[in-house]
Amino acid sequence: MMKNIYSILLSALVFLASCSEGVTLYVSPDGDDRHAGTESNPLQTLEGARKAVRMARAAHPGKAVTVYFKGGVYPLEQTVRL
Repeated sequence: MMKNIYSILLSALVFLASCSEGVTLYVSPDGDDRHAGTESNPLQTLEGARKAVRMARAAHPGKAVTVYFKGGVYPLEQTVRL
């Protein structure tokens, strides 16, 4: 199941990166980390955004990656390591 989620996310990131000079991701407390990270289908957690950024950088080295966090509370279950 996780492979499918990451495959979908990677496909979305490849599409986003091909449409612009950089990749833009969105995160919202109401989102879902199975989403592509678009404005209408945002990710939900900082961890999900971190994974998406790493995948975007691996797929498109040298391209800028911007992450927008919508207002809200983002609880952390563990220490975040960038």
